[in-house]
Amino acid sequence: MEGLNATGLMINLNELNFMAEAFIDYITQQAALTQHEIELLKSVGFTRSLKKKQFFIKEGDTCRQAAFVIKGLVRIYRVADDGSEHTLCFSPERWWATDWESYVEQVPSGANIVALEDCELLVWTKEDFDRLLRDIPAMNAFFQKFVSDRLKASLARIYMYISQSSEQKYEYFVKTSPDLQGRVPLHMIASYLGVTRETLSRVRSNFAHR
Repeated sequence: MEGLNATGLMINLNELNFMAEAFIDYITQQAALTQHEIELLKSVGFTRSLKKKQFFIKEGDTCRQAAFVIKGLVRIYRVADDGSEHTLCFSPERWWATDWESYVEQVPSGANIVALEDCELLVWTKEDFDRLLRDIPAMNAFFQKFVSDRLKASLARIYMYISQSSEQKYEYFVKTSPDLQGRVPLHMIASYLGVTRETLSRVRSNFAHR
């Protein structure tokens, strides 16, 4: 069964319902929603598939959609003036794949969002997502807490960068993201931790022989 999504593109409604249920399972653990609010959430979402290495947005684009990862793994990174890449975060299943600064302010993004695996995303246009935040108080409270938590996490990560050793950074990564170990190339983990690939290789070797 097919229909039109918010962008006018054809989608499989059975697939949308399956993906929406995965998101509803996530969001109802964060916010108390009525059945009417759940149906409203589902009614304006649509699916988007990304092949491995396909970009969701590129640097200079304005992020006009909020995206939630149902299946796959996404990387968000920036490119320095010297061409080096710096990973800001990895977004696996049950997490967001959005440049929130660009999305909220509607300004060109300084980041790139790319699929590290074939991905299935549940997506809302900014207009629809803003309406959901206005019309669903519990959703708005969740989003405000989410933004606050992301800010705290960013500050904690900055502190980790300037205060901890390479060994401590890697140990923290293993502890907090065990499911990413076999899914992310070594050089990307290194760029996320702010160390060289060679340093990370040495740290991993020492870690394995503990």
